[in-house]
Order: sequence, then C-alpha cells, then structure tokens
Amino acid sequence: MVAAGAATALAAAAVIAGLGLGRGGSSSSKQQAFRSGPVVLGAAFRGALAQSDPTYRAQLLSHGYGSLTPEYEMQMDGLEPERGIFDFVHADEAVAFARAHGMRVRGHTLVWGKQLPRWVTQPAAKWTRATLLPVLEQWIRTVVAHYRGLVAEWDVVNEPLNDDGTLQPSLWERVIGPDYIRLALETAHAADPAALLYINDYSTEWLDAKSNALFALARRLRRQGVPLGGIGFQVHSNTRTPVIQAQLEANMKRFGALGLRTDVTEMDVDLRSTRGSERSKLRAQARIYAAAAKACASSPTCETFTTWGFTDRYTWLGTAAQPLPFSAGYAPKPAWAAIKSGLDRDRRRNHV
Repeated sequence: MVAAGAATALAAAAVIAGLGLGRGGSSSSKQQAFRSGPVVLGAAFRGALAQSDPTYRAQLLSHGYGSLTPEYEMQMDGLEPERGIFDFVHADEAVAFARAHGMRVRGHTLVWGKQLPRWVTQPAAKWTRATLLPVLEQWIRTVVAHYRGLVAEWDVVNEPLNDDGTLQPSLWERVIGPDYIRLALETAHAADPAALLYINDYSTEWLDAKSNALFALARRLRRQGVPLGGIGFQVHSNTRTPVIQAQLEANMKRFGALGLRTDVTEMDVDLRSTRGSERSKLRAQARIYAAAAKACASSPTCETFTTWGFTDRYTWLGTAAQPLPFSAGYAPKPAWAAIKSGLDRDRRRNHV
C-alpha cells in the first residue's frame, strides 16, 4: 500500500512497458469518436481468477477479446480502504494481465454511489462540500495518475441518473452538489489528458426520460468545454424489457453527434424472469444480444462491445440468471453466435 501522491510502479511494468497504449487521445476531438476499424469485443474479468484458475484464464484468452475491464479491482472500497492509503496490488495485477496479453484496459469506476469504503460512508465528522471535495479530487488524481498511459479510458462517473432522469442522490451529489460530475471529469483529465473519459449508466438504451436527461447533461458538459469523451451504455437487459435496436441506434447517433464515443460497456441478459423451455429462453437471450451488437456495429461511434463477464459461472447476477454468452461450463450459448454475427456486419464492411 502506498500513501497518496507517492510514485509507484506496476509490478509487471517490465512486461507491459513495450506494449502499445491502444486508443486514447484527447476527449475534446470530435473525430476521435469515430471508429476506424471493426468493433472491439470486450469482457469484464476477475483478475484473481485469471491468475489462479487455468480454465478461466484459457477461456478468457481464447475468444478474441481486445479489451478487458477489471470487474471489481478498481473500485474505491478496495483501492483506498483507509483515507490516503492506496492498495494497488490487485488492480495492478489485473492491468498487467490484460496488457501482457495485448488487450486494452477499461478503468471502472472512479465516482459511484456504491462500493465506498467505510471511512467515506461513516465519517467521524459529517461531510461538507469543503471536506468531501478534496477527498474526491485526491482519489481521482491518485488513481488516474497511477495508471496514466496504461488505462486509456475510464468510467469516471458511474450511474448518476435515476430512471426518471433526475440525479441519483449519491453521497457525492448530496454533499458536493450536481457539479460533482463536471469536477470529477476535469480532475481525471488533469491527471491524464490522453485518457478518454466516460459517463456510464444503465437503462439508457431506450428513447425515454432517462436517456433524454443523459443527453441533455452530455450536451451541456460539452458546451461548457468539460472533457467528456464518451457515453457508456451498460445494457443490463432481460426478456421483459429487451433492447430495441432502433432506439439504441438512435441514442448512439445523437450522442455521437456531440462528438462522443458510444460504447456498450456492461452487457448481460438476465433470464430469471423468462418462462419457457431452456431452448426458447436461450434463443430469446440471443435475440437481445443480437439487437445490441447490430446497433453497435451500425454506429460509427461505438468502438467496443463489452459483456459484464463472459461465463455464467462468474457473474454479479448469480449463475441462475444465466446472463452471459458462455454457460457455467464454458460452452458457447446461442448468444455468443448472435454477438459475433451482429458484429460481423461491421467486419464485413471493413473487409476484416
């Protein structure tokens, strides 16, 4: 563990120093929002399993992923368990694993109302804007600077909106105020001007109050010159409220017109509420994955398509939800073929 601001090096720096940084760049350039090649397939992963479980590791490396997101290792409760004391060991290992295998890393997540350490949620003295804002800024500065040049994109603000489009009353919003979003993005940009910075949220794939509010927020930030570079569409879906391809495409189009990347960042499809035979459930799931993949492939600002894990064996929803493209036994499900087929329309267009 290291004190805030101390210079630290990744344990595997020698392994990864010579690797390319992947796509990054200034968040202010509209042209950088446009994809220059095929959609990059990504997955969230668990670094400890990648190190300790040979089957998990082999499967993770065998499906053509070009981007990995540490599922838990970069959240505040793990990285800063005590104020000003940072433990980068597990996050460093996750980043080193991805980079050593030629994959870009997506940083997740800097500012969220959940996964906060106890010293933040149960302070000795009640937080005020004057006392909490320096905590936020130091946290962001330390983490982003630590991975400068190694993590090319960050989910800076995670899940800031309610379903009706109002701001989530997180600790950051209640104490610092609505401008915590702007301040977080500006602080991250100062720590690594080359990183692409995202607002990441769920239930934004439809044209409704929430996506309208997110669009209004993004437009306002862009007009103010705030270094917002992308919108992460989480797409945690199910068969009751499935993805509507045309609406996701329309959302990607209007956000893309602001000069923003529009990536699918956390997709899964929960089957717990789905009735019918196993075969029919898996087909329904595949159709939802296909709709999202096609929307991404059809949108020139959608560069990465990431599922929140890859095997039903390890998922935040629990194995019974069967939400991912590979079974708990690592067998490919119809969803996997649907994703590949949906993204292949982009690969064919690019002759890859």
